[in-house]
Amino acid sequence: VFKSSGSKMPSPLGKLAFLSSVLAGGSGARVYYLIRQAFSGASYYQLALEQLHSCPEASAALGPPLSV
Repeated sequence: VFKSSGSKMPSPLGKLAFLSSVLAGGSGARVYYLIRQAFSGASYYQLALEQLHSCPEASAALGPPLSV
């Protein structure tokens, strides 16, 4: 009943949908990576500050914080 035209080329709409999904997936992964990097850096510095405040000798050796 249905006859194919014999063309092996994918439809432009299918190609566009595939490329859009690849782009969206890659963008999502990149955003996730950047957010993880930002939070891991912030937690690293927060932990360092907590350890510094828990050691009075280290705080005294560094002196008062700089005013900007």
